[in-house]
Amino acid sequence: MKTCAIRYFLTLLIFSYHLNFCDRGKLCYMDYKIFAWISVVLLFYNFSLFPLRKIMRNVKGARKFLKIGSLLHKYTGLALIVTGFIHGYLALGIFIFHTGWILWFSIILLFAYYLLRKVLKRKWMYLHRYTDFLVLGWFFVHLFLPWLL
Repeated sequence: MKTCAIRYFLTLLIFSYHLNFCDRGKLCYMDYKIFAWISVVLLFYNFSLFPLRKIMRNVKGARKFLKIGSLLHKYTGLALIVTGFIHGYLALGIFIFHTGWILWFSIILLFAYYLLRKVLKRKWMYLHRYTDFLVLGWFFVHLFLPWLL
């Protein structure tokens, strides 16, 4: 499983390197949009696991599907952090306090809850789930009002 995740990240980095430059070495306008859509897919995949678990609780055969989804959740969350960073870097080039930065930082916060799970004990899961709704809210703010701040 770890080999697949490492291979995925290497492919993503090679893919991003090839997309960075158009003709004559100029940065492409579409590069950051590609990483934005990859990030959107990863965000909604990661978010959907909790509601799906509640909805599909009594569906036969759903347990195996959700177990595989939960195993991939760690790796897709890390991929979301990487693709979100690449998207922000390609779109802005420098650090600007922006709704995208707040969204990315809240995703980092989700990852921090995961890393602190042994210290926080059961509380980390509740923090992780509630912050997930905060992330979803910031996503819609970032999508519709990116320069709000």
